[in-house]
Amino acid sequence: MKRVLAIILGGGAGTRLYPLTKLRAKPAVPLGAKYRLIDIPISNCINSEISRIYVLTQFNSASLNRHIARTYAWAGAGFSPGFVEVLAAQQTPDSLHWFQGTADAVRQYLGVLAEWDVDQYLILSGDQLYRMNYAHFLQRHRETKADITLGVVPVEAHRASDFGLMRIDSQGRVRSFSEKPTGEALHAMQVDTTVLGLSAVQAQAAPYIASMGIYVFDKQVLHDLLTHAPAHTDFGKDILPPAASAHNVQAYLFQEYWEDIGTIEAFYHANLALTVQPEPPFSFYDEQAPIYTRSRYLPPTKLLDAHVRESMLGEGCILKECTVQRSVIGLRSRIDTGCRIEQTLLMGADYYESPSQRVEHVEHGTIPLGVGAHTTISKAIVDKNARIGRHVRIVNHDQVQEANREDLGFVIRHGIVRHCGRDQECYHSGRHGDVAGQGVQHAGEGADPATGEVTPRLPGSGVIPASCDKLSHGWTPRSRVVPHGHACTIMPCGTLIRNRCLWCSTDGRRVCQRTWRDATAH
Repeated sequence: MKRVLAIILGGGAGTRLYPLTKLRAKPAVPLGAKYRLIDIPISNCINSEISRIYVLTQFNSASLNRHIARTYAWAGAGFSPGFVEVLAAQQTPDSLHWFQGTADAVRQYLGVLAEWDVDQYLILSGDQLYRMNYAHFLQRHRETKADITLGVVPVEAHRASDFGLMRIDSQGRVRSFSEKPTGEALHAMQVDTTVLGLSAVQAQAAPYIASMGIYVFDKQVLHDLLTHAPAHTDFGKDILPPAASAHNVQAYLFQEYWEDIGTIEAFYHANLALTVQPEPPFSFYDEQAPIYTRSRYLPPTKLLDAHVRESMLGEGCILKECTVQRSVIGLRSRIDTGCRIEQTLLMGADYYESPSQRVEHVEHGTIPLGVGAHTTISKAIVDKNARIGRHVRIVNHDQVQEANREDLGFVIRHGIVRHCGRDQECYHSGRHGDVAGQGVQHAGEGADPATGEVTPRLPGSGVIPASCDKLSHGWTPRSRVVPHGHACTIMPCGTLIRNRCLWCSTDGRRVCQRTWRDATAH
């Protein structure tokens, strides 16, 4: 492994993972309560005794660069030849543009890569979840005397168009490659995957061979391919299709768990799969191949009469008299009395608020960090540093599949509610006299007479939220709590809103910290 240099691609803008990638690069997205996606390929390299690792970054890379610097500084400490180093996109006299694609990113740093006396380059993706010993991958490359070797997995027909697909012969050599084909081109890439060793039943379920987006290139082959065709900017679209016919390109079948975290849906289900019992498809509990991350030296998580089932909790959390079921709870999360969290990803917080700061929030009518008392969250992703008030319901009751309300602090993707977090607040209505509008919700206009719960519809669905006839008069600066006998809510069913609208004034108008459109426009 000393003759191998690893190159991890930081990825593009991450539009399919947006808004998780609004303020961070894809590899910096939190994973499994305490990790980040970039920890997966770096840990696989370290466990495979590959100690020289470059990470190529471009979009929203500040938090990614910071995480790498704080976590893996030890890799190059002392007299060790190893390192984990960031190569950021840059403009040079030879190249005045930023990275134009995966291949172009590597091309722009060929001069740096060429300085290393190695035989192969191992090119990896920074947004996947799997555990692999790359030594086996490289052994296959060397045994077949390949110029290029691709990591491959069999995939089902409904997922096939999301990947680069290939056809291989009985010896495992790639004969053709097509990047994310559709229609007739997709059908043409269908193969008998029993050639990979699958049973007839398995081959029928997964009739396509997909690229994992990880490659081994012989050093000189990669330099030739990138220098001779400067217009080719992407490995999948431009480099691999012609290389399949001109070079010895081999396929390496990976038969263990692998998930491409390319969409909100994939990210959500991959995280929840970590809680499956008794054997999750991927586990961090492997002494022989651990997944490394930053040491934060946080205190142990504290459970105060909390009921937690089939869930993962990061360090430094405080859960008080709440119920958490099949969820992933991130670092420093705080969940208050009476909360119910189900099938949800709480990404936690980057910092703590002291008891005095939390009291100050209450006194000033703002929301402390964390999840307030008697709140219900189901099938949602709550980003870091979210502030959620008391008696909030984040439940997609109407099974809305897609909604873009980023201006309100949430989106819905594939039925999954995603709150934008980042110190954004969500409030709910309260009884007259309760502190800062965080009181218990009561029955009133628009409420269910049996339960007292207000369950308005999703904005934009054609149904005006409860009490909207009283909310169409315009908005004034925050002044008081909702009077007894009135009900007001800004919590559409299945959504989470970030604006600071909270209370009604005595004339029935919503009270807000900022100007808002007429409620009937919702």
